[in-house]
Amino acid sequence: MVIDSELLDLIQPAAPEILGIDAGAVAKVASKREEFKGLDWQPVATASAGQRRAIVATAMKEKMGPNFRWVLREEHLSSGAYEWIVGDYLVKLSKSTPESREAARGRLAGVQDQLFSMAPPAGTQKGTVLVRLMGNPLTTASVDIVPVSAKGIIGSPIPMSALAQANVEHLRPAAPEVPAPRVSLPRVSRTSRAD
Repeated sequence: MVIDSELLDLIQPAAPEILGIDAGAVAKVASKREEFKGLDWQPVATASAGQRRAIVATAMKEKMGPNFRWVLREEHLSSGAYEWIVGDYLVKLSKSTPESREAARGRLAGVQDQLFSMAPPAGTQKGTVLVRLMGNPLTTASVDIVPVSAKGIIGSPIPMSALAQANVEHLRPAAPEVPAPRVSLPRVSRTSRAD
């Protein structure tokens, strides 16, 4: 599956909100930078990524339904699966971290098994899309979306920032310019009569 225009139309209105939520989460995590001073970088990155996801997941859970009519799937919330039915698609918030993506690179290209162990709900036959919180919130952070399947990533990621700025409406060809009708009258020659 590639990300098609219908899905972009569904996600694009929410992109600025998601980016705002993530920016708030990154700022909150970064404000705790002093607590991590002197600690080994790898567990700090994992802990800060977990905090970022917790903040983003909580805010998305509260805002996506009322603001964008994304239907939260509550069946698997206890396992940390934040999933929304958006049109005919299933949109999932990534459970992966930079470390787990690196460890799983050859197997699932950065997607944890748990994301696919649950059957998708009826009516989401067009595919599954992952919202990924990328990077390290203490250094560089970004968000993208990517189509996925049980075999891993099956399409190209799209940065959420590009989606937020894009006009994803389908381009319609301009109506052909119809030239104004030209009316020509037969030329009448005038003659003067001398009587």
